Amino acid sequence: MESLSKIITLEKLTKEMIPDGSIIAIGGVHSHNVPMALVRQILRLGIKDLTLIGSISVGLPVDVLVGMKRVKQVFAPYVGFEMWGLAPNFRIAVEKKEIYAPDVCEAFPIYSLRAATNGQLFQPFPPGLHDHTSIPSQSDLYKKVKDPFTGQESYAIQAIIPDVAIIHVQGADMYGNCIHHGSVVTDRLMATSAKTVIVTCDELVGPEFVRKNPDQTTIESFYVDYVIPVQYGSHPTSSHGVYSYDTKSK
Repeated sequence: MESLSKIITLEKLTKEMIPDGSIIAIGGVHSHNVPMALVRQILRLGIKDLTLIGSISVGLPVDVLVGMKRVKQVFAPYVGFEMWGLAPNFRIAVEKKEIYAPDVCEAFPIYSLRAATNGQLFQPFPPGLHDHTSIPSQSDLYKKVKDPFTGQESYAIQAIIPDVAIIHVQGADMYGNCIHHGSVVTDRLMATSAKTVIVTCDELVGPEFVRKNPDQTTIESFYVDYVIPVQYGSHPTSSHGVYSYDTKSK
């Protein structure tokens, strides 16, 4: 059964796994469960020309990659550091038009990844969802579609298929079954829609634990390509139930 193991070390991650020009979905939300060890390895490998897909809120990984000139596009509703302020590298790059970062709503990553997961070309939003925002009406990313049954109109967006999803979880077994100790947010959608899924975990658990506690598996093994055990793999952001974010890190 060892031959079925998906465990590798961080140093085994190569540019062949994450080529230049990749569309990367970055797991986590706000300053929690962010796959920072993988972000740092991407920097070490010199991977560039990336398109980044964030969750409903993303901060440090985007700001670091943008600051190191590795990014050409960012699709995320919010990029910032919450109570710590704005993301300076991202803001400067947007103001100088060094990257493409269109305004998108919080539902954008959810519905674009859901469409990819379902094998759909596009995904309509619920009617009325955008009644109180001008974002869809001012963006080519959103198109109006008509319900063929009722004639009701709503906005829709294209599916986005990530080349790679990088995700941090609290536990995983050797086969790639993953365990979150907190909210999954868009991590599961990223895993189910991406061509390649790379996971870091705080702890390796035995397959027998997964079999005895099937309700704790949040991402199943058949979605995952690589498992990388990394202590503090989310640092300086938090890992739910394991450690908090590091406010003193520099």
